[in-house]
Amino acid sequence: MNTLDDIICLTPDADDELRAWNSESAQIVESDPPIMIPGIAEDGSFYPVEKIRAHLEGRYHLALSVFVFDGDELLIQKRAKEKYHCGGQWANTCCTHP
Repeated sequence: MNTLDDIICLTPDADDELRAWNSESAQIVESDPPIMIPGIAEDGSFYPVEKIRAHLEGRYHLALSVFVFDGDELLIQKRAKEKYHCGGQWANTCCTHP
């Protein structure tokens, strides 16, 4: 059974070694047409950014993270190993982008 110590989150300030591990094991497939999401600039304003660019370059962007509880139990997912970021890691119940 995995513990919270086994869960690693990939954030813009994540260790470069972690970033490389995810890059090597992932297949990056760009969408056609590109999927655009709201990026967040330093001044808090929004700008359009391609989803894959936001993830690969560690740009701040809007995203939704959902946690489903049933009493004191939490439903989590193990991301597919093929995901281009955080592949094979335990994560929230589900997530998406607006």
